[in-house]
Amino acid sequence: MFEEKNEISKDFKRLKSFTSFREAMPFFDNPKYIFKGDDRKKLLNLLNSDLSSTKILNTIRKLQKERIGIKNDRKQRLNDYDDYKKIYVDFYNSIYTKIQEHSISHPLWKETVQKEEQMEFYLALSRNLSALCQDGLKYTDFDIPESCNETEKSFAKMIQFFTSRKTFIEIRRFRNVIPVERFSKLSEMLYSIKDL
Repeated sequence: MFEEKNEISKDFKRLKSFTSFREAMPFFDNPKYIFKGDDRKKLLNLLNSDLSSTKILNTIRKLQKERIGIKNDRKQRLNDYDDYKKIYVDFYNSIYTKIQEHSISHPLWKETVQKEEQMEFYLALSRNLSALCQDGLKYTDFDIPESCNETEKSFAKMIQFFTSRKTFIEIRRFRNVIPVERFSKLSEMLYSIKDL
């Protein structure tokens, strides 16, 4: 790309914005998109021009779109989380509906949650949802009881997936799909079951 430091100083005498330079990097170092000849000169003139940083950046992004055909969309990976979103919404709605319809106090439901194993399960889900609200909090290990329905099992497996991650990348993306306030609300609903 640049063989010597003085070449950088010569080519970028009036560079205003490192962001613009960074966005233009594919045109300098990617063999697939590298600019040569007049195209390179025009790009260097743009980066060293008197235009505002915003105008320079917009022009570079236009070039990216034309030449590379992609744009760096911050939400591009969130579509990968649609299945998790559906699992979350189904479970949330099932708990919310039971509470709203007071079916949670129905004798069959009470019998289910009064089993210690099931109660511990709901409390573990509640604690983990609270911990997922921010990075660095400790998670609770739990087993999925056989008595769980499919919605509960899917949700529990999803929680186990997120709490087993070594980094926070997936969790942060999931927080962009489901707002943290919803995590807290569901956590509170699950915790309240113990008081029935």
